Amino acid sequence: MNDTQNNVFNMDGTPYMQPKITIKDTTEVICEACKGNVFQEATLLRSVSPLISGQPKTSYIPIQVFSCVNCGVVNQEFIPDEVKSSIVSR
Repeated sequence: MNDTQNNVFNMDGTPYMQPKITIKDTTEVICEACKGNVFQEATLLRSVSPLISGQPKTSYIPIQVFSCVNCGVVNQEFIPDEVKSSIVSR
């Protein structure tokens, strides 16, 4: 195996160099509601009608988000714009 087999290249063929990021380069994310800083994975579900999907039953599309462990709120920044108006928070 040569060195180029595992490399990722830009559209112009030059090697893509991923920046080295350390924890010092990051910013803390806090809950919009309670100011907590611990989150857990949560899933929004969207249903698709059998008439649209062509499937015999309703299909479901999972959308991964993060919710606050303390109060359950999902920050607006974690919600795709297309579904923000339909989200119900605690």
